[in-house]
Amino acid sequence: MSAFACRSSNRISHSISTFQSYMMFVEPRVSVLSVSDAYVKVSVSQPGMKMKKTTAVKKNTTAPSFQETFIFPISPRVDDLGVTSVTLTVYNHAHLRMDDAIGQVRLGCLATEESEYEHWNKVLQSPGRMVGRWHPLMEGEDD
Repeated sequence: MSAFACRSSNRISHSISTFQSYMMFVEPRVSVLSVSDAYVKVSVSQPGMKMKKTTAVKKNTTAPSFQETFIFPISPRVDDLGVTSVTLTVYNHAHLRMDDAIGQVRLGCLATEESEYEHWNKVLQSPGRMVGRWHPLMEGEDD
C-alpha cells in the first residue's frame, strides 16, 4: 500500500494511492488471489479524539487503486503528535456478513514496523509536504 501523509500546521492529510501485490504479505481471511470488493478505512487518533473516514469500495478487482485524499484536523502540539496514530485498514466488503480485514498499516505511536516508524518521522520532519512510501500490509485487527 502506498500511503502519502502531509503534516501542516494543524491538520493531517492522507492520500491513499494503491495496494497491489503487497496484499501477499498478509495471511488474510479472504483470498487475495480472488476478486474482492476492497475499501480502506483511515483512522486518526489523538488524546481526546478519534476520527475515521472510508474510501469508496473498488468492486471486482484483485488490485484496487484508491485515488482519494482525506484531511483530518489534528493538534500540532509536540506532546499530542507523540501520541498520534494513523491506521489504514484494508477491508473486503462482504455483502451477507461482516467485512473481512485484509491487512493494515499503522503510522505514529501504534507503528509496529520500521518502515512505519521511518515514514511517520519523515512526515513530522517535513511540515507542509506530502511524504509517500510503500508499505506491506500487516495482519491487523478489525476496528
